[in-house]
Amino acid sequence: MRAAIQKLDGLLRGTALRVDEESTEIDFSALASLRLTLILGAVYGSCMGLFALSAGRRGAWIQLLASGVKLPLLFLLTLLVTFPALYVFSVLAGSRLRFTPLLRLNLVSILIMLAVSASLAPILAFFTLSTTSYSFMVLLNVVLLGVAGLIGLRFLRRTLSLLLSAAEASASPRPSSTALGAVEASRAAGNTFRVWLCLFALVGVQMAWLLRPFIGRPEAAFTWFRPREASFFQSVFEHLLRLLGA
Repeated sequence: MRAAIQKLDGLLRGTALRVDEESTEIDFSALASLRLTLILGAVYGSCMGLFALSAGRRGAWIQLLASGVKLPLLFLLTLLVTFPALYVFSVLAGSRLRFTPLLRLNLVSILIMLAVSASLAPILAFFTLSTTSYSFMVLLNVVLLGVAGLIGLRFLRRTLSLLLSAAEASASPRPSSTALGAVEASRAAGNTFRVWLCLFALVGVQMAWLLRPFIGRPEAAFTWFRPREASFFQSVFEHLLRLLGA
């Protein structure tokens, strides 16, 4: 575990990423990514479920456990749903990343999202223990997880950009038609990735809506999943109105 944490530190510092003219490699195994993803996700998820415990709700310990399990699953299931589209898009756009390296790169991006989330867990725990507003806690978690998601996707985009830059550099000494084709393929891959980012975000918020509750309403009994109703965006808007006293 200590070695995995040291590798995570290198990943955050950018020293675990190697880019050359032939490939992009990350010195981080898929198994290590999954292990740390579950651990770090459980840290933040448990802090989400802590609100039910602080409110003195019956069955609050079960909510804390459920949130610790469901949060890493939220990110992993979102990746499971969206990764096939990313792979097909990247192939059609001319990317040189194979299935396994691309999957490992995405797992590392999920790991970074949850590492950022875990680093924000003390802040979440502080507000959890210092407020009784359920709406505030919902919106706070939306903001914190949104920040973590943006940072993780930024890492993924930066890594893919390094790969595309390497592809253009390797094509520069070739005939002009070949080099031009490599540049066009790089631009197409970049545009494709932006489309996938939108898909990932949409699937992520819908997955969060399906897996709720994560926090647990103080007045409601514990349940693993709530019935499908309304939508994520409608719920956020309603909580914002409640918080503002509208």
